[in-house]
Amino acid sequence: MDLRPPPSNTRDSNAPTTLKIGVIGLLGSSGRQHAEVLDGSDGATLLAGTDMRASAAPGGTPQDGPELRSLRGLLDDPSVNAVALCVPPGERGSLAHQILDAGRHLVVEKPVARTLEEFDTLVGHAEASSLTVAVMLQHRHALPEAVFENDFGPARAELIISRPRPPEHYRNGWRADPATSWGGVVTHLGIHYLDLACLLLGTPRSVRVEEARYAAPGVETTLSARVEFEDGHRLRALITSDAEHRMERLTLLGRQDWLEVCDGSVRGRIGGSDVRSERRPVHELRSLVYREFAGAVLNGRPLGLSSMRRARDTTALLEMLRDVIETGGTP
Repeated sequence: MDLRPPPSNTRDSNAPTTLKIGVIGLLGSSGRQHAEVLDGSDGATLLAGTDMRASAAPGGTPQDGPELRSLRGLLDDPSVNAVALCVPPGERGSLAHQILDAGRHLVVEKPVARTLEEFDTLVGHAEASSLTVAVMLQHRHALPEAVFENDFGPARAELIISRPRPPEHYRNGWRADPATSWGGVVTHLGIHYLDLACLLLGTPRSVRVEEARYAAPGVETTLSARVEFEDGHRLRALITSDAEHRMERLTLLGRQDWLEVCDGSVRGRIGGSDVRSERRPVHELRSLVYREFAGAVLNGRPLGLSSMRRARDTTALLEMLRDVIETGGTP
């Protein structure tokens, strides 16, 4: 699929100047993060929310927050311009299409689809409806612009992610059900830096899993794998929630250039020049996604880094890994 953004739309003179957002999954951890970002956001504001598991009746106001509505009530409200979809992964597919059918622009939590087929169907639906879809893979915005202007040659990369979680984290509730969770630490936490790797290295060609541990069938807590990409790049990855320390580090060595993203900070040498940027708070990175999304919808501009289209290679890699994880297999 062509990953270039679609042509810019002509801005409607009657278009709103501020996006009014409805959050589906408002009471979950992701929904609360979106609500926090939208509080004081430039160009977007939180109007209302709904939660599929909420005990509060629609029309209530949880902890002095925005109004809770039914899903239908949210989508039928003409003042809602866009929707943030923050439910567990396995519940997103049909809801995303309902949102697009209702004519609403969409911000979707990661991962956006389980398979490339689902991904392409959702992208096609959005583009046929002339609607904008952004994905909350906010760590893309931590990378300096110079990084995207360099192909690194046949690069060798290493990824280490340690995000500690107690054993019960992936053994209870929806996270223990692979049909709802789509997996464990790789799907929920490793995806951010896997996404950075795919942005820099391109389309994955093959995957070889070397080690995997599971909290429940199809729900991994450790995964070690080697990935080969179509342009000859190679990645060695270790992603775990079993270790006690936290670390996120992607190192990429090219023919002449190199790059390291470590716990949000960036350093390297690209095109003969040093690049360096300090870690930015995750809240700030999420705000950049909404800023770009609001600018695209309100001004008819195509999305850049936040575009869902740019998550296709990440979706392909996750689908390859899921083929092993879902069977509980290791080589």
